[in-house]
Amino acid sequence: MIHLSDDSDSNGKRLTRGSFLDGDDEFDEEYNEGESGHENGGEQTLESFSKEVLSRLHDDGVPPIPNNFHLYFDRLLDEKPIDFKKQIQQILEIEEDDSSDEKRVNLEKRVKDSFAQTKQILDIVALLYKNLNLMLDIAKKRKEDATKAANVSAFQNTLTAFKQEIEKLLGIFTNQRGALKTLYQKSAKIAGEVESETIYDSTYGIYNKRYLVRELQKELKMIEKFNHNTTLVMTKLSSPIEKKIKSDKGRLLVTRTLSRLLLKTSRRSDIIAHYNNGVFALLLKHSNILSAKKASERLSDLVSSTNFFFGDSELQLKLSIGIAKVDLGRELKDNIKCAIEALNMCDENGEVFVVYPDDEIEASHDDDFDASEDEEFEDFA
Repeated sequence: MIHLSDDSDSNGKRLTRGSFLDGDDEFDEEYNEGESGHENGGEQTLESFSKEVLSRLHDDGVPPIPNNFHLYFDRLLDEKPIDFKKQIQQILEIEEDDSSDEKRVNLEKRVKDSFAQTKQILDIVALLYKNLNLMLDIAKKRKEDATKAANVSAFQNTLTAFKQEIEKLLGIFTNQRGALKTLYQKSAKIAGEVESETIYDSTYGIYNKRYLVRELQKELKMIEKFNHNTTLVMTKLSSPIEKKIKSDKGRLLVTRTLSRLLLKTSRRSDIIAHYNNGVFALLLKHSNILSAKKASERLSDLVSSTNFFFGDSELQLKLSIGIAKVDLGRELKDNIKCAIEALNMCDENGEVFVVYPDDEIEASHDDDFDASEDEEFEDFA
């Protein structure tokens, strides 16, 4: 944790709560009203508590970066009444759903179990190799004995001994084969369980469809509780551009570049994931249709300025983008379906982006757009 060595301003005056956030009078007035209301017995809210955390960070001379805020948030929450802690905990449980340390520990245990079983498989394979070499040695020895046999009786004895040794080795091989099969099945099961919980797409270096669905489910719960706007954007290379890329290797190279651009230009709060077959999803939290349009325009301009060379030919990239509102009135799968339908309409018509028709109509009647939500992507001028 970084601590400020001095909490004075350039004139040598100690910063007061009134000067917090560089003289934002509106914020200070709201803060003081909220604080005085709480001190007078009013019910504390999440907003007033967050301001209290910021104030304590300031008073202690600690930079209000996310990690420090998290630490102070937890520490101050312990001092609050039980009812208020329960209220906050209910909100945090929505955010922390399916990502607890306990589940991570269980996943690690299964991975370690898989490694242990794999080691046992290798040990058995090593024993099988040794036993095969032993069988070859026995066969060579008995062959020599048979060659040297002076009569039929001696030859018969050699065959009998060889048969007994082979039967003994076959018994060992049978047991080891059964153990190998059991270990393989256990390892395959664990590998399948781990694969079913992965959230990372190693091909594109971003989240996968499973994580997107999980986060969308959580976001629907948050919208139900706080009634904010969130949009889902689906994007991919336009069909005419895809057809110009003849090789699978070339398509993979271009889509990987697209995923890096999406990741590089997104906000920390946005979820970027590979949905399927070169289609990427952007879950833009606290963003309405208008801000999603502006984000899509910026993304389209950025990608369009990126050229690829395939042999002697130059290829200018172009995206198809579909936008849909994350709506509580739709099932989770229907929210995704709406964004994909908008993407398909955009791809067919060759437009920069298309908003799902029902959401476009609703957005045209929305006069409450917050200008602070404009900036969805960094300006890459």
